[in-house]
Amino acid sequence: MRVFILPPSFQGEGELSLKGKDYHYLVNVLRLKEGSFFTGRARNGSFYELKITHISQNSLTATSQEKGDEYSSSTDSLSAYRGFFPEIHLYQGLAKGKKMESIIRQCTEVGITSITPLISTYCVADISNKEENKLTRYESIVKEALQQSSSPVMTSINPSIHVKDLMNSLEFPQRLLVLHQIPKGETKSIFLLVKQLIQEEEKAPLYVAIGPEGGFSDQEVEMLVSRGAKCVFLNTNILRTETAAIVSVSIIQQYIIDLLSHN
Repeated sequence: MRVFILPPSFQGEGELSLKGKDYHYLVNVLRLKEGSFFTGRARNGSFYELKITHISQNSLTATSQEKGDEYSSSTDSLSAYRGFFPEIHLYQGLAKGKKMESIIRQCTEVGITSITPLISTYCVADISNKEENKLTRYESIVKEALQQSSSPVMTSINPSIHVKDLMNSLEFPQRLLVLHQIPKGETKSIFLLVKQLIQEEEKAPLYVAIGPEGGFSDQEVEMLVSRGAKCVFLNTNILRTETAAIVSVSIIQQYIIDLLSHN
């Protein structure tokens, strides 16, 4: 059974009530009954073993017992790699329509630490007047993806920022990888850059910035690189922004696992 993501309001209480989408997921999708056990995970990463004690028409009651950071009744397994893994933060140029939701869902399944919508010159999408509703929707997608994938990483969604403010928001701006749609003079292999950064400091976070449908402008790339970012070009076919996101973060994640597994 998949790991259930507990509500943000849950603070380790011995008993909790669930309704709405949570009730529907447990009772109608997973078909759990009174007396059924399931594994829940709080927003701080701790696991709980829960037992359903009562089911009514629109809500259920369950008792909870903390199990720390280990699985209990779940039969799904986490990633085979159990060593330390650096955080990967995605700064994704705002994509139009359902593309942004697809990026968020897939990158959550992969195990990205955080996703931040990035506003840039060529962004077609505009959420300035509806950002609160959009973020609520994005958080719902993250929860669904976490429950589906049983990812050990509790992905978070951040408010959008403008690309001109990106470098000031980073703790380690020199560890930002900027994907560009055409090769630049000093563009290096993504493998060489990731290896270099991991060898310099394997525990520091990595940041990945991906442009919207039109990519980043030359001025934006030059601004980021002049302030320490690393320009990356994927030597493949021309990729859509939603494809570039999942491909790049998956490549980076798997390559880091390979590097750290052989240390």
